[in-house]
Amino acid sequence: MSEANKQLVHRWFDEVWNQGNPATIDELLLPNGKAHGFPEPSAILTGPSEFKEAHSLFKEAFTNISVEVNEIIADGDHVAARWTATITHTGQALGFPPTGRTSSFSGTSFLHLANGKIAEAWNHMDFTRVVLELQAASVTTKR
Repeated sequence: MSEANKQLVHRWFDEVWNQGNPATIDELLLPNGKAHGFPEPSAILTGPSEFKEAHSLFKEAFTNISVEVNEIIADGDHVAARWTATITHTGQALGFPPTGRTSSFSGTSFLHLANGKIAEAWNHMDFTRVVLELQAASVTTKR
């Protein structure tokens, strides 16, 4: 079971983020599944609809999203993943003009799976730093 759960999490990162496929969200997240910590630390998204809305806004702000799973560990229906994301800021969705800059940040995701789907995920990432850097670059670019 642990190997299958690892593969499910790899598939999530590859298809949802690297390929940008929102249909995979419907397939792999339980209807009442929860995602904590995305897109901001205090956020809790419930179900595929809420997650797809946040995913769409993120994809609107950033292109060339690439998430590399650096390490993954599974114990039964619990999976821990350490990953690195690289993104390019090309859209307006953050509330300030696109900078065209590429940024990277690291994160971890701790997931509880049930019936071959994600029941709950706790995400921790240094995304606030990226937004602050992009805001500063946006101000600098305007001058």
